[in-house]
Amino acid sequence: MSADWADVQLWKPAELQFAVKNLQKVEDSIVELGSDLVGAKPKSWSGTAAAAALSEWSSINESLEDRLTEIAAVRRGLSEAFDAATGIVNLRDQAIAFAEGNELVIVDNMVLDTRVEGLLPRVHASVMNHAERRQLQDKCAAMVEEVVRRAGYMDQDLVNLLNTGVLAGELAQLDSPSLRAARRLGASEGESGIYAPPTGDGTPDQNAAYWNALAPGEQAEVIEKHPEWIANRDGIPYAARDQANRALLPQYLDEWKRKLRQAQEERDALAGKYFNGVEISPEGQEEYRRLNAEIEQARERVDSLGSVAEMAQRPNRMILGLDLSEKRTQSIVSVGNPDTATHVGVFTPGLTSNVVGMKNYDTQMDQLRAVSGEALFRHGDAAGIEQGVEQVATITWMNYQSPQLTLDSVGDLDGDSVLETNSAQAGGDRLARFHQGLQSARDDGVNVTALGHSYGSTTTGYALQQTTGVDRVAFYGSPGLSVDDVEDLKVRSGNVFYAEADGDGIGDLAKFGKDPSEMPGITYLSTDKATVNGEELSGVRLHSDYMLEESTIQYNLGVLVAGYPEDAITGRSNLPLGEAYRARPDLGRMVEKPFGVFGR
Repeated sequence: MSADWADVQLWKPAELQFAVKNLQKVEDSIVELGSDLVGAKPKSWSGTAAAAALSEWSSINESLEDRLTEIAAVRRGLSEAFDAATGIVNLRDQAIAFAEGNELVIVDNMVLDTRVEGLLPRVHASVMNHAERRQLQDKCAAMVEEVVRRAGYMDQDLVNLLNTGVLAGELAQLDSPSLRAARRLGASEGESGIYAPPTGDGTPDQNAAYWNALAPGEQAEVIEKHPEWIANRDGIPYAARDQANRALLPQYLDEWKRKLRQAQEERDALAGKYFNGVEISPEGQEEYRRLNAEIEQARERVDSLGSVAEMAQRPNRMILGLDLSEKRTQSIVSVGNPDTATHVGVFTPGLTSNVVGMKNYDTQMDQLRAVSGEALFRHGDAAGIEQGVEQVATITWMNYQSPQLTLDSVGDLDGDSVLETNSAQAGGDRLARFHQGLQSARDDGVNVTALGHSYGSTTTGYALQQTTGVDRVAFYGSPGLSVDDVEDLKVRSGNVFYAEADGDGIGDLAKFGKDPSEMPGITYLSTDKATVNGEELSGVRLHSDYMLEESTIQYNLGVLVAGYPEDAITGRSNLPLGEAYRARPDLGRMVEKPFGVFGR
């Protein structure tokens, strides 16, 4: 019979530990008794009585070995059950405290919301309140479900050990050459294995609950033996994900370097036959094309993994994600620790962005973090600028297949073409999970600002149509937010910002939703030059300029991440669409420079 929530309320892990200690003493006694038995065996004795005595001696010794194997197995099983029960009870107590702190009630295996909401003047505010309450309820429910899931696994492991191993006599059938060997064998047989995370990806809340149900030693074992389980799992603490990805990175790099060498050698051998006058069959030609594709794929992997390895060596970096399951490598890199930061900015880049070129974004996030840290110091939230910076984490989220400016990519209308929203929608789902994971991994709350540039703004727009816990969002240089009404975004009113430089024609395309410049309810961030706190800030003009250091827009994004939108310099920098094209006919031709319009 599986354990349920009511059963776990009665659990006292200390009693398991007490049993383990007592069984350890019994094992020691059996080993000591075995030594006495060996000592009691006469060195020389023959005859019928001697044979009978030897037979009895062997029977007793074998019985001791069997019992010791069983006891050692049960002791090991109970020891692992103690670790499991400790984690389960800790999560149980977290769930109870979380429920009490958020006006939730746990009944049996369910979580009920007891708060009665009053009427609100705006539909959007009511929707947001309901979504946030549901998010809290889901988080608590995931804790309760994990308590019951892990308790059931632990209970079943012990049942199997006792019923099959001991009562059915399977352990007694195992042979050992000595008592000490029997003890080692039993301890090995009593091992239950590493407790695995939920099947599939799991929700961020489920993943967080899984991790919190593990004892510290179990967490360390997962990182050491199965880093792939948690490296990309949203809801797992970021320090653990960083350790897991750093463990996997050199393995991946070695593997793809080997694949690259192998494919090159096979292709060169095939090409050598052609140059030596051997006619290549149609099948051989197809093989040559296949090997070229493999080489291209392997080079992308090696270059991307090398880029991540380089970023990993920079100060204060954490590798939060490293995904090789898609056509192009995907990764997430943070400057600062999202586990401890009070303010987190999550930047999603757009067209032509990839992991190979991610280092530039990483540098920009480092610079933005400094601006945010200075704002926190200026407002008295930190003793110094350095302490302010430590309270901020800025993340480059390159965990989707952003469109590329290649013929294959642009023409792939069913795939990642920039002319369609396929990549943005798929990326938006992943980005929403990442934001949800920021909330799931922590209980103390964190102030989150989403940042989306170019096609990345469309991706961010799709993400924020889901409940994510994001406090505010800044879009810039956007071809459309995937919505026509700002209230379709699940962000509190007054917390949606937009910037568009006067030389950036992308924002006027309105390809993926209404032009953000014409959307009521959005606060416009200035991109013009300005003076702030006696410092001259430069203006920006092109689509690729928004992260220029010491610019007005960089300052604006920095104060948003710091949680001080009131410090932002607001005002529309771009002309309305019709006036913009009359004043700047070159915008229609988009010939300023190829990547000035679309690029990084």
